Amino acid sequence: MRDLKRRGGRPEIGEAAYDAGRHLAALSTHRFARSGPLTPALTVESSFIDGPLTTAGLIEHFAGSSVFRQRVEAALVERLIDVARRWDEREGAVDGPSTLVHGDFNSRNILVRREGAEWVVAAILDWEFAFAGPALCDVGNFLRYERASRPRFEPSFSRGCRDGGLNLDKGWFRASRMADLPALCELLARDGVPSDVVTELIELVTATVEQRDFVRPD
Repeated sequence: MRDLKRRGGRPEIGEAAYDAGRHLAALSTHRFARSGPLTPALTVESSFIDGPLTTAGLIEHFAGSSVFRQRVEAALVERLIDVARRWDEREGAVDGPSTLVHGDFNSRNILVRREGAEWVVAAILDWEFAFAGPALCDVGNFLRYERASRPRFEPSFSRGCRDGGLNLDKGWFRASRMADLPALCELLARDGVPSDVVTELIELVTATVEQRDFVRPD
């Protein structure tokens, strides 16, 4: 799908994005009693952090890394944690089931093919980061680089999600970006991430915190 995104036209990209949304919705039908890492038997492991798996809790966990603190300025860390805490305190913050989350749901890991007159998903690869959690984590990952000023997958992707049965309420785009924040922070806490990728990740975190150039959901 990454190759199609680079060389295809908007109709072809939209067809593939729509089908990716339908497949993501299908993943969300697999439910778990709680959120957390998955075992090889597809049961949920004990949490790797103390307390509930909240957006702020996960971000604070990764932000405690010396690698993270070396890369991210203290002012942004403070702002990031404050935004995450206020997000967790909002009404309805803990609503929603824990579902099967791919964990790296993006165009690089989605194979597409021409079927009849349309582009459809042929396979979803690389499941090593799968976990139980909110489906919006995968939505946010897929739309990580989607901006109102340069739409690529929208509105086809979200339409596919809805047609597949995934409930996207008002404000779903911001919610998906917030759900993706812990994943961005986890990458910033990893050793060996190239400096250009670190710069890109910090820009993504900053854009999310500032709600910059967000897609305006239907």
